[in-house]
Amino acid sequence: MLTDPALCAAYESDFTGRYTARARLVVRPADTAQVARVVRLCREAGAPLLPQGGNTGLVGASVPGGAGEVVLSLRRLTCIGPVDAAARQVTVGAGLPLAGLQRQKPCLIRA
Repeated sequence: MLTDPALCAAYESDFTGRYTARARLVVRPADTAQVARVVRLCREAGAPLLPQGGNTGLVGASVPGGAGEVVLSLRRLTCIGPVDAAARQVTVGAGLPLAGLQRQKPCLIRA
């Protein structure tokens, strides 16, 4: 959990730096069980929750709106699942930017 403004800054702006607003705090779960716990705790507390993937968007959609949102950063969820070549499909973690997938060597992605 991050509350220090200097540490939260990277999660409070879009890729271009054009859209920026303060978050109440930033949480960075390491797995889906932790994501579920954060969602449950925010719901119970009535805290607005803003899920954020790789935060590489250019339109400000994953930037807090200034209403005291808790940013749920999914950046740590970067696993790459099996590749289905026939369906041209791969399952990846919510925090993996497309560029991260494109950088993977084919031998590291199991079919």
